[in-house]
Amino acid sequence: MKDVLRRSLATAFILISILVLVVLSTSITAFAIAASAASRQSPKASANDGGGTVFYHPTPTDDGYVYGFDAVSKTVVAIPASAAGTTTPGISYRYTLGPACPAAAPFDATLCAGASSYCASVGKAGFHEYVWRTDELSDFKQWLIVGDVCSGGLGDPVSEQQVVDEVSEYERVHVPIPKPNVQPGTYTLVNLPVLVSVTDPGEQVMSVQQPVPGQLVATPTFTWTFDDGTILNGVGRPYADGVDPRYDRSGYYLSHTYREPRAHASVTLVVTWHATFAAAGQTFDLPDLRMPGITTTFEVDEAHAVLVGG
Repeated sequence: MKDVLRRSLATAFILISILVLVVLSTSITAFAIAASAASRQSPKASANDGGGTVFYHPTPTDDGYVYGFDAVSKTVVAIPASAAGTTTPGISYRYTLGPACPAAAPFDATLCAGASSYCASVGKAGFHEYVWRTDELSDFKQWLIVGDVCSGGLGDPVSEQQVVDEVSEYERVHVPIPKPNVQPGTYTLVNLPVLVSVTDPGEQVMSVQQPVPGQLVATPTFTWTFDDGTILNGVGRPYADGVDPRYDRSGYYLSHTYREPRAHASVTLVVTWHATFAAAGQTFDLPDLRMPGITTTFEVDEAHAVLVGG
């Protein structure tokens, strides 16, 4: 009887020990998961802050993506708007991407099995990545996960040089070509001012979609070069009744006066466009676009007095 009792007590002790171990194991696992989640949701700035791939102030667009500029690689980066989190107008943000792993942290590029296999399992390409974001409200020190993406759906980054080159070509094709107005016209006289003017198209604002969506702003300047080397700058005005160009001292007209005859006089108008392109939270300065000159030719004659009998 005593042996049976001892065996029963031993069995009960073993069962109780197993139960305690299970409870402890579950608690430790739950704690580890909670700690891991907490570290992903609110990590503090680290020594790597500012390193890695960071793009700034992303610009929302109608194509379903936000675009930001990676200051390290000098490229424009796009991510789906659905993975970029809700933004507040007037607040500056920074984003970075990293493998979607249990112990993930911003700027940590360490892959895990889950990040490598997840996208293929849902029929998408690339690695599974978290979208991390910080903002000026935390002095860019508090990084949060705001979404996730499969890297195969991001597209290739666009280099700064590609942006400048392609938008410059768009500008060249789409800016208007102002035509010069030269008065009196085909013939003029010595000591009679030649008036030059052009209709100013003004600032041109254009929406550009490729290689990244943005706004192109171009402003023209005008340079007039006469065959004798005289250079004038500006829009000028056509002749107006009541304002004699021979006595204009106020600069009302843009004009040049020849003091001797010329059989083949000319003036060439060159329009130069100065442009910027705003995209991905950045403003890109484009090279000045100097359009081909438009030349107007004319003859400068000398007036001769003729006596007329009366």
